[in-house]
Amino acid sequence: MQRYPLQLEWAINQVAEIDHYQPIVFVVDSFDHLFSEVDRFEQWMRDGKLYNVAPGLPDIAQSTWTAFWKPPAPSVSDRTERG
Repeated sequence: MQRYPLQLEWAINQVAEIDHYQPIVFVVDSFDHLFSEVDRFEQWMRDGKLYNVAPGLPDIAQSTWTAFWKPPAPSVSDRTERG
């Protein structure tokens, strides 16, 4: 893993895969630094400068979300312990 000072130009084009460690992480100096970069990012959005950036995470089907959030069925041992 490599650490770099936060550069919006790099960060917005960095592909994020949620099932892998990220090869690059971006470091900020302080919360003030982070907030100023967020303000700059917001201005870029308002100015329409973010139309050609790396795509976000892939779409996730509703059935996947439903299966993920559905509680698991009780196991046989759970049912026998409860009587």
